[in-house]
Amino acid sequence: MTPPIFTPTEFMAFVLILARVAIIIFIAPIFGGALVPNEVKAALSLLLTLVLWNTIGVDVSAYPADLIAYAPMLATELFVGLTITLLIRMVLEGVQIAGQYIGYQMGFAIVNVVDPQSGEQASVLAQIMYVLALIVFLSVNGHYIIIKGMVDSFELVPPGQLTLSPVVYSEIMGSVSGMFIIALKLGAPALAVMFFTKVSMGIVAKTVPQMNILFVGMPLYIVIGLFVFGLSLNFFVPLLGRVIIDMDSSVATLLKAM
Repeated sequence: MTPPIFTPTEFMAFVLILARVAIIIFIAPIFGGALVPNEVKAALSLLLTLVLWNTIGVDVSAYPADLIAYAPMLATELFVGLTITLLIRMVLEGVQIAGQYIGYQMGFAIVNVVDPQSGEQASVLAQIMYVLALIVFLSVNGHYIIIKGMVDSFELVPPGQLTLSPVVYSEIMGSVSGMFIIALKLGAPALAVMFFTKVSMGIVAKTVPQMNILFVGMPLYIVIGLFVFGLSLNFFVPLLGRVIIDMDSSVATLLKAM
């Protein structure tokens, strides 16, 4: 089998596609986890790049001949890949923030475990919610949404033809604010119940000063927090599923603005 022969401009196009694909594969959820070997990520990136390079039909006539003018084009591809990945990761980061909020109110501020995906310490409840979010992500074909968004990005924003507009920045800021909105929606039931529980314990402390509120309150917060958290799982899955499905349209809106 004769290996493919690249012209210099075709090789430039191949590298541009590879830069965008690789940054998404190495950072996106599921694909970019620490449990996935880097060799697998690199092989998948090369495979997807070869497929896309043969299917999207890149116009290489306007590509520069020197590396100095080529470097900004490579940087724009990395920016596009990072932006797409940012929008996708904001959903899962919102779930972890909700877990951090709830765990802090329950008294789990220093109860941490090592996150196998990132290798960093995370709250126990945040890690539980993150694992559940990954399961929901896979159940609604979120990994296919990542691949679809990556393929669509080359149709809406061809390699080396990025044009930034104020809409792009507003979409990025909207995704960041949406992360906190997701965290508030997922954590609202437990946070509300914990708030009224602490208010009630404060009233008890004033009316019955002989009671050791610290001794009684800590296990009470944990029991009530876990109970309400378990009840809130009834709407956790449908709410997060809708957000992940809507993520496809959010990525498309961002790419159309580029």
